[in-house]
Amino acid sequence: MKLTARLVLVYLMVGLPSAPVWAKGLDALSDKSPEAAEQQEDKDSSKGEEDPAFGPDKEGDAAEATEASEAGGVPANPPSNALTQRLYLATSYGWVRASRPGGGSWKASGMSDFAVGYRVLPIKSAFNIAATYRYAPVALSGQVNGHSYRGVWETHYLGARADTNLATSVRLVASGELGYLHAALRRTDGLPGENSAARSGAVAAFGVGADYLLLDGGVLAVGPRLCGSYGVATTRQIAVSVGLSF
Repeated sequence: MKLTARLVLVYLMVGLPSAPVWAKGLDALSDKSPEAAEQQEDKDSSKGEEDPAFGPDKEGDAAEATEASEAGGVPANPPSNALTQRLYLATSYGWVRASRPGGGSWKASGMSDFAVGYRVLPIKSAFNIAATYRYAPVALSGQVNGHSYRGVWETHYLGARADTNLATSVRLVASGELGYLHAALRRTDGLPGENSAARSGAVAAFGVGADYLLLDGGVLAVGPRLCGSYGVATTRQIAVSVGLSF
């Protein structure tokens, strides 16, 4: 009886406290069992296949982006060259002499203009031919048959300009244009005037000159111009032109 009582006491002191510990250890072992690990790997792989962020399309896009960055980050759609080395703006100012076929005397203090052009030939061609638009107003005063006038002749031109390089920094320029002159005049003496003095109509203009190319690639050009227009009115102009190319 004493032996039996001792065994029961040992069991109560050792067996019962260690039972939860052994149970916990078995649970941990069951979680780390090979079967559980394989099931967890299957779940992770199936999740990656279903996730669109890891699909074949996303992987292909990522690979393309990496290749683009390794190649130097060249954009897929480079900017258009439609205006590069083709568009130019120009203005000029100089002395002008004006007259009309109907007679009279006209005096202008000066003449300025504004022009825009677009190159139509290939960039590498020996000659540069550009389609042009030019706005050329002239402020003047005049007398016709004893009547005094003051106002502006406004002319809008459409035409073409051709140029070729004479040297590394010098090029020759020639232009031909057709335009419409609008005479906006008022009488300054208060007397009835003549309609012929304020007549508007067509004109043709021709010009020659030279450009001295400045900055890299001749972006800025400065040079003399000699221009004459003939038609409903006549102007002869000597000017200095400043042009900006893009």
